[in-house]
Formats: sequence, structure tokens, C-alpha cells
Amino acid sequence: SADGTQYQVTYTVADAGATVGEITVDVSAAEDAAGNLMVASGDLATGVGIDTENPTVTNLALSPSVITDAVNELTLQITFSEEMNTTAGIANPITVTTDAGTALTQTSGVWDTTDAGTVDAPVYVVTYDVEDGADLTAIAFTVDAAEDAAGNAMAEPEIQTLAVDVDTLNPTVADVELTGAAVVDGVITDAEADAEVTLTITFSEAMNTDGPAPLIATNADSTLTSPVAVTGDGFTNGWSADGTQYQVTYTVADAGATVGEITVDVSAAEDAAGNLMVASGDLATG
Repeated sequence: SADGTQYQVTYTVADAGATVGEITVDVSAAEDAAGNLMVASGDLATGVGIDTENPTVTNLALSPSVITDAVNELTLQITFSEEMNTTAGIANPITVTTDAGTALTQTSGVWDTTDAGTVDAPVYVVTYDVEDGADLTAIAFTVDAAEDAAGNAMAEPEIQTLAVDVDTLNPTVADVELTGAAVVDGVITDAEADAEVTLTITFSEAMNTDGPAPLIATNADSTLTSPVAVTGDGFTNGWSADGTQYQVTYTVADAGATVGEITVDVSAAEDAAGNLMVASGDLATG
């Protein structure tokens, strides 16, 4: 300065990703006007800190571990490396996207301040509704644009792919077939009275073999009587070992009936994930 009592220097601030609670200064080597060397001074407090550290995502967690028709809401918990700016709107333009398309619909996104002790929190929680008919084993999440409490934005998006077990796909009947010695050229006649025929129902996926058995009705109930779930030849209590087929045998009664084609209605069974099947009616047996 003009009177020699002050000295100024300017610095250029670099984005070094640094965090310093308070900048301190060491000064030495200057002399007064009489030539006396100054007393070296260290750790002089400036009252100014540094925070140019960009926040990062340290963890992504999904819950619950299994999504079915019974539980069709998915929660993503995003944990950051430091306390974040929780102010809504332009000051906090956090974005979270997925590659799941219409299978996931974001219903909310909130900062969790429960354990933070301040209004700034390091955890962001996103909730999704899961579309009926979804079948996902992995979801890629992209987190971007969040700011820390000092206003530093994320340096780059965080992209993570998480394993999931999302199955809200309802099973269907893929095929029905009526077989047995009583079926001759696609017709059951008087000559086959008291014989047995087997109905095989093939599903679109593995079913819950310990759950409810499918409800089966035909348009020939007076002719196809005494249904019994098959046990034997790879079937147990009607179900195949892989759970994709269900078999039941009927005894043919001479009911004096004429039916152009036997059709079957199937309902009430569940897939291995517990999703109720799509009820199917008037399925042609041929």
C-alpha cells in the first residue's frame, strides 16, 4: 500500500476437488522500513474455507428384492459422498433416469433428512410404480445434476446397473390338448364309455406347483366326468416337474351328448412368483 503497511496478492481459484475448513496463511521474510526482519507468523486464520469438491454417488440400493403383482412398488436409495443441497427447484436439479422404459414410473423423489441432523442430507430416495406385465432382471440407473450443500454440482453422471427380480407378468395358457385311447379321429363316441382321456394344459411359464390348482371347466361336463389330477410319468398332483404343464384325467360317460368341439376354461393358477394367471375361456382342444 502507499503507506507500506499492507501487502496484497491475488490468487486464481482452481477446481482441485479440495475441502479445507479454513484457509490459513504463513508470512515471513519481510522487513520494516528500518530493515528489521519481521517475526515469522504461521497458521494465521482468514475466516474463509474452501469447498470445490464435487459430490459423488457412493451407493445405490433397491428394495424390496422381489417385485410381483402383490408388491409392485420399487424404492431406490441414492447415497452421496457428502451433505447435499436439498432445496427444491432450480437450485437442486437432481435427475434420476432408468433404461426400464414404461416398466417403471417415478412417483416421488425426496431427500431423506431423518439421520442427517440438518436440513442437508446425503440420501435421496426415489419411488417407482412397477407396470403390470414387467419382467426385469437388471435396471440401469443414471443419477445426474445433484449439488452439494456448498453448491458444487456432480462432475459427471453416475451410471450403475443393479440386479433385480421384477416379475409382474401374469401367466397364460399356451396350449390345451385332449388325448387318450377314447379320442379317435378327434371324436369321443359311445364305444369309448368308461375309458379315460387326459387333458394337458401348457402354461406360458413355470407355475406355483404348491399353490392353488387351476380351476378347469369344459363344455362337455356330462361326458367328461370324475376329474383326477395325474400323478406318475413325470407328473405329481397334476403338475409336471418343471411346473409348465398340468394334467388331469377324465372318465368318459355315455351321456348321449353331441359337442362339435370340446373347449376348456382355465383360471386361478399362479406362476412361481405368485402372479395370478390370466383366466382363459373357450380354449379349443381339437
